[in-house]
Amino acid sequence: MPIDRSAAIAEIAKSQHGLVTRGQALSIGLASSSIARHVHSGRWARIGRGVYRVWPIGAPLEWAQAALLAAGPESALSHTSAAHLKGWSGRPVEIAEEPIHLMSVGSGPRPRPLLVVHRVTEFEPGDVERHEGIALTSSARTLIDLADRLPPTELERTVARALRAELLTMDEVGAAIDRYAGRRGVAALRALAELEGGPALTRSEAEARFLELLRGSGLPPPRANHRLGRWECDFLWSRERVVVEIDGFEFHSGPQRFERDRAKDNWLLSKGFLVLRFTWRQANDRPLPTVVALARTLARRSGGG
Repeated sequence: MPIDRSAAIAEIAKSQHGLVTRGQALSIGLASSSIARHVHSGRWARIGRGVYRVWPIGAPLEWAQAALLAAGPESALSHTSAAHLKGWSGRPVEIAEEPIHLMSVGSGPRPRPLLVVHRVTEFEPGDVERHEGIALTSSARTLIDLADRLPPTELERTVARALRAELLTMDEVGAAIDRYAGRRGVAALRALAELEGGPALTRSEAEARFLELLRGSGLPPPRANHRLGRWECDFLWSRERVVVEIDGFEFHSGPQRFERDRAKDNWLLSKGFLVLRFTWRQANDRPLPTVVALARTLARRSGGG
């Protein structure tokens, strides 16, 4: 009985987010000339080396599937690409992270523009999992790989974002540290896990610098970017009912932002919170007076004088 090649192609594409490879098309008897005609007519779109979109509209995870199909069966999304697919980046997963990171056994695919290939001799048990049919490194492996390559501030933001969205737990962070003891990246991840108050989600370099300043001051750790009512506060000390806002020029310039900041301050004051505002220059160039002012405020608010 002859093969219904159109149905066979559709079945393959259904399981691969709308994509087929040249090898798969040839394996069901489609000639090279037929593939060329499909592409020339616009019915198929070549989106990677030997990879074609056969559905008219791209599927949300097309970028991930295309990278893996081009890489071969012993590959998985890794590093920031795996974190993005897990939802840790805070951005829509249908938008590809660039460059795309792949972990591949053996020689694997050659690196290309916007494709970073990390070669391993083998995947250990538990290193790879699947998300909607897409192979990607497990949460534990992704954490260790990120800890090995990301700057500490960016690593903290990624972990804090995943914790806040309940896509990751501190138990999983601890399990990654135990599982990969001795690997590069473990020390950075352990330092993150041991932070007083846990990893904090900062949104800017100014906030990250201020948090670094706080951690070296001996002051109690605040909640970072915590929501009160409809407002998100940069730093909050709940017991003392103190809020600190860091005013970086990029995020607080312009009349609309000025008006919004005043409305936010007035609402917080009406609820019994004291609002302190520090600029990037104060936190960066005059750290001691900044910390002293905050320390005195927290002491007064806690009844310490």
